Amino acid sequence: MFINGFHNWPGVISIGYFSSEDGVTWEAQQEEPVWISTNVSYARPGLDVSSVIVEDDGTWVMYFHTVNSSQSWEIGRATAPSPFGPWTADPAPVLSTGPTGSFDSIHVKWPSVLKTSDSYVMYYGGQSQSGTVIGRATSDDGIEWVKDALPVLTSANSGWDAGSIDRPEVQKTPDGYVMIYQGG
Repeated sequence: MFINGFHNWPGVISIGYFSSEDGVTWEAQQEEPVWISTNVSYARPGLDVSSVIVEDDGTWVMYFHTVNSSQSWEIGRATAPSPFGPWTADPAPVLSTGPTGSFDSIHVKWPSVLKTSDSYVMYYGGQSQSGTVIGRATSDDGIEWVKDALPVLTSANSGWDAGSIDRPEVQKTPDGYVMIYQGG
């Protein structure tokens, strides 16, 4: 199952729901969007969805970051009883930028949220005047988050990811946690 954004309406990001039997070929499950960015008061003009989990009670939880050219990007959360909705956004972001001088003082973006046996872990892109890094935050309920003081991953001094790193996607495997990220 996959939820992703479409940029098909002027000024609005619409979120669709796709599924796949093999992870290669994906099919839309309905023509209409399951959610649109105007449903989030603090996501003007848009948002990008990057993580969805399903709680033990069957509640779907979507984590996204806002996109705005004049304000800091923040991470928000919405819930629904099924991938088709209805989706309800929390009234305020669940993760905001850090103070001046911190590794995430300009933007927090691209959340990758995992539910562990007793808590939640979020990996996210943090941006400051110095560039972008990967940060981590933890939560007991998936709503109130505590950030680590330092990033968990920074770019190398040379090589394919020397310019910046961003867009973490973290999965737990039998061998431990694996992170895929974008470097530039």
